[in-house]
Amino acid sequence: MSDLESVRRDLAQLSVEERFELVGPVLYLDAPTLQQAVCGSVAASLDQCTTVSELCEALRTTSDLSPEEQAAALSEPLFAPATPVTNSASQPAVSRAVSMSTSEDGLIACLEQCAIPTLRLLKAVSRRWASRARLVLVSEAWRAQQQEMEVEWLLAAGAEQWAGVAALGRVLPL
Repeated sequence: MSDLESVRRDLAQLSVEERFELVGPVLYLDAPTLQQAVCGSVAASLDQCTTVSELCEALRTTSDLSPEEQAAALSEPLFAPATPVTNSASQPAVSRAVSMSTSEDGLIACLEQCAIPTLRLLKAVSRRWASRARLVLVSEAWRAQQQEMEVEWLLAAGAEQWAGVAALGRVLPL
């Protein structure tokens, strides 16, 4: 078993909050392989959530959105532009939310590895999580990574003719 497989196995034993706590030190160490493992583990845990309430529970936060705002967030275009979040009195009370466990850069690094359905659900968790999800969804780096994964998937599926079309996205501006 490789060291990376051993790290991934060990990470699977930790809670989501404990994994988030590792993100900051891993970013500080500037160890890309370890960052991929830790952030990927966090993302995999979040990707298992299928509802907004499950994400709120995993992130140890409460929503500051009304049911109407949640519905609007879930129905907006996937690539809606990121919006700045202002501090307001309507924000939920904090009870050691996982967002307090690492920096904004660490949170974004984890979200960059989340699946699209998870990022869509995050838009309805809270204003802050919506802003983070939107920031990831519109970033050129994340979109380029998604195109690369799509090409690899098409090649693996034996659809070479479509992989060529998808590869055009690599050379065309986003």
